[in-house]
Amino acid sequence: MDAQDTHTTEAAARGSLTVTILNEDDGRQYPMQAGPGTPIHALLQRLYAHELRQERRPDDRLRCEASGEDVFQFSELHLRQYLEAGHCPGLIWRFATASGGA
Repeated sequence: MDAQDTHTTEAAARGSLTVTILNEDDGRQYPMQAGPGTPIHALLQRLYAHELRQERRPDDRLRCEASGEDVFQFSELHLRQYLEAGHCPGLIWRFATASGGA
């Protein structure tokens, strides 16, 4: 477990997490505060409605920066469940549309 993982685990125990979403299309960063009981789909709704200001498209990509694992597939999990299952402990996600990103 590295320092970032430890920090995330400690923050989850306190009830506050920051998910950082890096937009590969325009370089913007979206730090999103949430509690461990927050469903991932609620974060995704907030991302699209308030940050990206667009509807989700079928070819959008959202993946864990550390592992490359798709985040959309876990949308029904709460952040606590997501972290306890070992997914993306640093909570840094990379977003891109089909025409953008790497």
